[in-house]
Amino acid sequence: MERITAGHGLPALQVLKFDGSPEVYLLFRQGFHQLVETKVLDEQTKMACLLQFLEGHVLHAVQRYEAFLVG
Repeated sequence: MERITAGHGLPALQVLKFDGSPEVYLLFRQGFHQLVETKVLDEQTKMACLLQFLEGHVLHAVQRYEAFLVG
């Protein structure tokens, strides 16, 4: 898990890293939506955030997909 400080005296948010486990996908998806997708960020920044919140084979799959889009 990774902490993101929310500021304004609010507690830091816990970000669950996603490793491909179906059991945690919904929690990951909701957290990612709340912390990244709802913000005004360019697509490169959103992708960088996504890569930061993934691990294992899921991370490698997204990295390969990203390389495919660029190349």
